[in-house]
Amino acid sequence: GESEDSGLRAAAALSGARNVLTEIVDRFKRHFGSLGEALGTCFNASPETIRVFVEEAIRGGPAFSLSVCLRKAEPAVRRIARLGPFSVIAPHYEEVVGEVYVFDHLRESMAKELRRNSIIVANKCDGDEDVPDGCSYVVIGSTVDVLSHVAVRARNEHHGLIACFDADKLEELRNLEHSMVKAKLEGEMFKYSMVEMSTLTRVRSQGNL
Repeated sequence: GESEDSGLRAAAALSGARNVLTEIVDRFKRHFGSLGEALGTCFNASPETIRVFVEEAIRGGPAFSLSVCLRKAEPAVRRIARLGPFSVIAPHYEEVVGEVYVFDHLRESMAKELRRNSIIVANKCDGDEDVPDGCSYVVIGSTVDVLSHVAVRARNEHHGLIACFDADKLEELRNLEHSMVKAKLEGEMFKYSMVEMSTLTRVRSQGNL
């Protein structure tokens, strides 16, 4: 039967499997990244093809099937385990002060120029998007595979990618559009607060905006 204890055990298993998949990506990058770049250059492949070569090689194997299963299982497991509203897909634990940008779909942000340390909030994400430079955190209203393009790029480019399963919490974030907030990921909890003018002045004087 469904119980919070069994849900927590399942959540721990999902987390362990996700960590294994992340290690697989890192291992492939270490062993085949430079080789793929060299071969792509010899074949006159496009820069985009070279850039995603290792990612696509991983998605062509069994690891991707496991990644899909984890994504489909996560909402039910989180409901049974009564976990918090956020699920960390790619961690980034730096505290930042930045502007909140809101989009219906993450794809809409791809052509935008964002300020440094910005926080993107998007209702939807397909997994194949690129995140603009300057972004520190991306919060999406649905989860994606840990082997998806957007998740792999988040880990490589060191910005946080977080799924929010609470509609009210997501709407709260969306209502902060164009506000300056202080944000930080602590474990599985994404913490944020409006920035006071004195703090904003200090951050700007330090050249962090």
